[in-house]
Amino acid sequence: MANNVDLTTAIETVRNAFYGRDVRQALVDALTATEQAVNDLNQNKIKSGTIEYTLEKAASSVQIPLNLDFVPKQICVSLRDIGTPSPFQNYCTHVQVYKGAYFAVVCMGPSNGATTVNVPAGTYSIDYIAIV
Repeated sequence: MANNVDLTTAIETVRNAFYGRDVRQALVDALTATEQAVNDLNQNKIKSGTIEYTLEKAASSVQIPLNLDFVPKQICVSLRDIGTPSPFQNYCTHVQVYKGAYFAVVCMGPSNGATTVNVPAGTYSIDYIAIV
């Protein structure tokens, strides 16, 4: 999860930089409201996580449950393969919703001239970021 945005230094600078009380207070209020809005957005609207998944045996496609405890308005997933594949491998990912559950689906694209390739056994990390 993202860290809170801290505008305390900027707020203090504005407080001390202007002499007109109304102007100074207006800027302080604006910066404080911005800080609060950004922090609320980070904590309440954007969620992220990582799912570690070990595939014991190669398969034509893999459905990895995301186990979300919320319903996202938008979600984006990315795949991390632990290790260095050789030759280069072409993975495809997308999100599938089945009976209300969200899954990251992994399959292989053509690699090294082959047109049909299985997802190799191994450990994978699925990173997700979602807007609630």
